[in-house]
Amino acid sequence: MSVLPQVLALDFDGVICDGMSEYFESSLRAHRASFAQSPDPVRRDELFARFAPLRPAVETGWEMIVLVDMLAERDPSGDRELKERWAAVRDAWVGRKAIEPKRLADALDAVRDAWVREDLQGWLAKHTFFPGMTAWLRHLCDSGQVWYVVTTKEARFNVELLKWQQVPIARARVIGKQWPKREKWEVLRELAARHGLPPTGEGLWFVEDRFETLRGLHERATDLSAARLYLADWGYVFPDRDVVGAERHERIQRIGLADVHAGLEAWPAQTT
Repeated sequence: MSVLPQVLALDFDGVICDGMSEYFESSLRAHRASFAQSPDPVRRDELFARFAPLRPAVETGWEMIVLVDMLAERDPSGDRELKERWAAVRDAWVGRKAIEPKRLADALDAVRDAWVREDLQGWLAKHTFFPGMTAWLRHLCDSGQVWYVVTTKEARFNVELLKWQQVPIARARVIGKQWPKREKWEVLRELAARHGLPPTGEGLWFVEDRFETLRGLHERATDLSAARLYLADWGYVFPDRDVVGAERHERIQRIGLADVHAGLEAWPAQTT
């Protein structure tokens, strides 16, 4: 007998959608709005070429503005440190600049809102849904599978993108950024309770492309011990660290797009 999730939770950026070009452009615009000095436009291609490989280090949107600023300040020899010590370097930057993360988050949202308002089609065109993802999401809706988007992005932007792809998910099932910040496992805990799942989270499956988020859920949300955790290896991951980490982890399962298209019943089960 096949086993299907009672509640499926999906991250958005890096699991459903690839918006790397939009992330970089919006971050540049938000940086310009936040600081007196902006990166030299001549360096745009160079900065993007460095930004994209480091994007997996970022947990939430405002950090992308920090990343742009750090890349503009440093030469490429410093990029390795950004990968290996991102949280510490980010926090040191915030302290040195004496700027509140919420101010950067608001600047990023304002840039996106203006872009959507003034050039919706241009903004949408900066995004690409991963191969076969739109059809799969529509199938989830048609099949009656209960699923949610759980993301650190402002929900209205995800809703706009899903609408563009004609994915008929209810607005209430797109759970985005909240202030003060709530960890994703707190949201998952609420979803499990809302749908009457056991306190252990049995029946809850979560797909995320950030290994540190999954590991944090495993370590800190010990009550959700029966929830299935999946790392999307097609997303924003460091293969040498995140994918290898998932393969070695006692609980986190690595999945690829081939697994997605094979159907939920074919996904690997938790090993412990």
